[in-house]
Amino acid sequence: MFLAEKNIEVPLVSIDVQRGEHREADFLAKNPWGQVPVLELPDGTCISESVTICRYMEELHPALSLFGTSARERADIEMWQRRAEFGVFIPAVEYGHHTSPFFRDSMQQIPEWASHCKAHVLRTWQLFEPALSDREYLASSGFSIADVTAFVGTEVALLWSVTIPPELKRLVEWHARVAGRPSAATVAY
Repeated sequence: MFLAEKNIEVPLVSIDVQRGEHREADFLAKNPWGQVPVLELPDGTCISESVTICRYMEELHPALSLFGTSARERADIEMWQRRAEFGVFIPAVEYGHHTSPFFRDSMQQIPEWASHCKAHVLRTWQLFEPALSDREYLASSGFSIADVTAFVGTEVALLWSVTIPPELKRLVEWHARVAGRPSAATVAY
């Protein structure tokens, strides 16, 4: 989604996580953590972690900044990006890990942890609601990496049937606004 927003094209190699390709030796040589995504540079260097890859690409392509252009704007965007990551994305992923039958054989699922994660997502969404009272996007009047992280995290939550409460009208509108961006079509599970 970040790359699409910045109109950056990179060659993509699909890794079938369901088949475990991320745990094979070739992939582990690129990222010993066995996680996607990985950006492989022409010199063979590999960079992992989504936001780190986005930050790297932002440095190479600073036009249409999604990380901000002033110290204050960068700080606001980073603050909201972290809130989205820790408040929505990570707990939504964890909720799925601890509730989906897909993960039942590969990890110990802890229903109490899943319940906590779901509650954390819902609480974070409630905290996002007032922030959207005076702006269209989380960190500022412009779309940013914070919106990418929050949107992808929300899509993960929706995948696991954690839905945005309808009384969070501003958040529902934000989600629809971001979902309507062409880059949102790149988010698929």
